[in-house]
Amino acid sequence: MAKPSLSSNQKWHKQLRQEYSIIQNSTQHLFKHSEVAQWKYEDYIAHKEASVVARNYCLERQVMVKKEQAGTRTGNVNSKAVKTLQNIVRNGNTLMGDRSFVLSQKTIWCHGWKEEESLWPSLAEFMWEGDTRAQSGFGRYLPLLRGKGTPNIPWNESQIIIQYPLDQVARIPTMEDIYFPVDEIDDDIKYSLINESLEEATDNLEC
Repeated sequence: MAKPSLSSNQKWHKQLRQEYSIIQNSTQHLFKHSEVAQWKYEDYIAHKEASVVARNYCLERQVMVKKEQAGTRTGNVNSKAVKTLQNIVRNGNTLMGDRSFVLSQKTIWCHGWKEEESLWPSLAEFMWEGDTRAQSGFGRYLPLLRGKGTPNIPWNESQIIIQYPLDQVARIPTMEDIYFPVDEIDDDIKYSLINESLEEATDNLEC
């Protein structure tokens, strides 16, 4: 005759009984004079129920705090600015043409860039700029961007494509970069990087 299966409620109580037995054995052995060691099964069930209530309360408080913080942030942001940012995320960098949102500099990482593309470096070029250069003691570098040219021209004779300053992520610092003071930037240079009204708005910003 087949053994009747336990219901989910019976399985749950069976699991709790096993947990209670393990905890009682441990506490009575290690902390026999503690209050927990004197617990009955009903006391353990009450403790489990109280733990669930406390956990749910903490989760509800966390949700409320996050909602309040989100509401505060949304209330302080200009709705027109939010719509502009949403449009940028959906449609890409179309507002700035071929320039970046960082200092409005020329960059290939924009929606309006339509200039020449560089070929993927050959294995020989990777070896030359990688293992061969490392053996010479000058370190490894990424291959330079080169124009497509003609198929019969060796890679090292292909025309180098000059990168925009903003895109030169692995540019080697010059002596001017290291020793030139950068604490202050002259106004004639500064306003070629940022708009004067932006500087005034930043100075008047209340933190």
